[in-house]
Amino acid sequence: MKPNRQFLFIAFAALAGVSLADNLRGPLYPEFLTHFGLRDSQGSYFFLLANIVSIAVNLLVGFWLPRLGVYRSLMLWVASLVLSCLLLGVSSSLTGIYAGILGLGLGFGGIAIVNSELVVRGSYAHERTRAFSAFHLAYAVISILAPLMVSMSLKLSWEWNRTFLVVALISALLLVILPFATKNTRKELQQKISSEPAAGKPVSKQRLSYGFLIWVSATPAAYMIAEQLISTRMVLLLRTTMGYTVDQANGLQSGFAAMFFVGRAYLTFFKTKFDNEKLCIGSAALTVITYFLALSIHPLFFIPVGLAMSVFLPAFSAYAIESREAEVARISSWTAIACSIGMLSLNGAFGQISDVIGIEKAFAIVGLSLSSLVLLALFANRFLLFKAVAK
Repeated sequence: MKPNRQFLFIAFAALAGVSLADNLRGPLYPEFLTHFGLRDSQGSYFFLLANIVSIAVNLLVGFWLPRLGVYRSLMLWVASLVLSCLLLGVSSSLTGIYAGILGLGLGFGGIAIVNSELVVRGSYAHERTRAFSAFHLAYAVISILAPLMVSMSLKLSWEWNRTFLVVALISALLLVILPFATKNTRKELQQKISSEPAAGKPVSKQRLSYGFLIWVSATPAAYMIAEQLISTRMVLLLRTTMGYTVDQANGLQSGFAAMFFVGRAYLTFFKTKFDNEKLCIGSAALTVITYFLALSIHPLFFIPVGLAMSVFLPAFSAYAIESREAEVARISSWTAIACSIGMLSLNGAFGQISDVIGIEKAFAIVGLSLSSLVLLALFANRFLLFKAVAK
């Protein structure tokens, strides 16, 4: 199937709302705890509920995606994102906030799978790494804006949750534009994807093995948990244990996100001589080193952590589906489920761990363990274990 570049632009537009809603939660989390008088362990549902719903959406992908198709699925999940952000932006009760978080889970889970389909439909196999990198570059750009938006809204004396109304407006614009933008391509969106041969790899026609599916989902899940730990808890760490002000903490998080931008911009606009597997291994190794330096020497090293981590996800996304494009929905759903379960564990357990041993020690133990596990998993796949297809 010839790629349609329009699908990439649609994926980027859908990503804007998801990325803003996701990255606003970290900077707003201390304000949320203060507003409702909660401890970290009590407020973990601010992240936890979205993960639970996202798991359900991904478990049911075999039901809703074939029946709705890519177009109607995208409309449904973007609409859920709009409604949930509206609810988050106007609610004054804890129940209303948690109901909005549940709605975010629907949008996050559904849009992630649909966007994977759109990226594959919008690019050739040989340019897939750059396509995923451009996709994640857009996420990085928006990640930089989120903490800055929070700082500006607080300076303007907005209620802590009003920033979500901006996200609702942005996503609502996509709902209005999408029917017109896809008027001539909806039939194409309903067609099934066929796999393409990657360099040195024939198209696989066998069923994916469970060993491969576990590896291909658990490895990026561990990465995502480590990245989300920094995105959602770094501001809290800096403000509660290191005496940073709101602007200082949000500025450091913006620096972390800016390095995401630099790394992913490089992958998007420049060709690299390294294959996807080597990029993943190098990214994981540098993450372990810089993360350790950030915790043991100075928090400024969280900025190069962003650069080290920026390479991993786009490279791994392309690496995972090489010659297996027809299975992108299955691979994406397994990955999303693993990421959601991992985030569920993080948000459910991290608050409890930090209450017992302190957030600084919890940050070190969880983050370094996960980063090391990613590195070990990559080496295990290269030298020991997981074949892509069942025998």
